[in-house]
Amino acid sequence: INRKKAPSMASSSFLPPLCERISYKSYVLRALNLTILGLLFSLLLYRILHMNQNDIAWVMAFLCESCFSFMWLLVTNITWSPGEHKPYPDRLD
Repeated sequence: INRKKAPSMASSSFLPPLCERISYKSYVLRALNLTILGLLFSLLLYRILHMNQNDIAWVMAFLCESCFSFMWLLVTNITWSPGEHKPYPDRLD
């Protein structure tokens, strides 16, 4: 039986990456997003604490604001750390 050993990291040559991610951090945008998040949570907390008014409009407003808050969280999660990928085509074989 002829078995070949996998090359170890020490014996293999160093290959530079084919692309690099460059991150952009906007502290003003993050502060604005955190402020909006706090306001959305305070609005939802207000709706929950004053739920003793069992109007259908009050419940519908809570459900709509919950849905909006969830969608806003998804979009903010995507745009939280924007970046750019810089390819290096000259490193291809």
